[in-house]
Amino acid sequence: MYRWLVGCCLIGLLGSCATLSQNECLTADWYQIGLRDGYDGQPRARLAQHRDACTRFGVRPDEPAYFSGREQGLHQYCTATRGFEVGSAGRTYQQVCTPLTEPDFMRGYLLGQDLHRDRERLRRIETDTRALERRLRAADDAEERESLRRRIRFLDEDSAFLRRQLLQREEQALQQGYR
Repeated sequence: MYRWLVGCCLIGLLGSCATLSQNECLTADWYQIGLRDGYDGQPRARLAQHRDACTRFGVRPDEPAYFSGREQGLHQYCTATRGFEVGSAGRTYQQVCTPLTEPDFMRGYLLGQDLHRDRERLRRIETDTRALERRLRAADDAEERESLRRRIRFLDEDSAFLRRQLLQREEQALQQGYR
């Protein structure tokens, strides 16, 4: 029974890893798939994943159409604005831009990454502050209560600094036309 259950789970996981469904493979517009992958910053190896997904259904990708679409998508991806979007969403850059377009992309990407990192850090601080406030309400010992208050004040100062920094980064993004 255990082996059967593990086998079913593995089959389910493998099936969920396919990049395209049977219907998508059978009706594929390989130019559009390439365009989407380029816009998403997918590496060239993404076509091999699509090929693996579609081989089961007897479909071979149209490589020239795919790469033509991907190239067009990369023109849209490898911009400072798109770099900012990718970075601020916390996504990873796959090194797909050309040496000519990468500097623009990276300028936006790095600012977006900074913004994402600061937002995540602020969320953690807010979570930690709420936890300390709960502990403070439950604490009986005066020394423990004072220690918790100090830690909360420290987190409040850190939070205020991060909020100012976030405002500056968002203003910078507006000035550079990323928003």
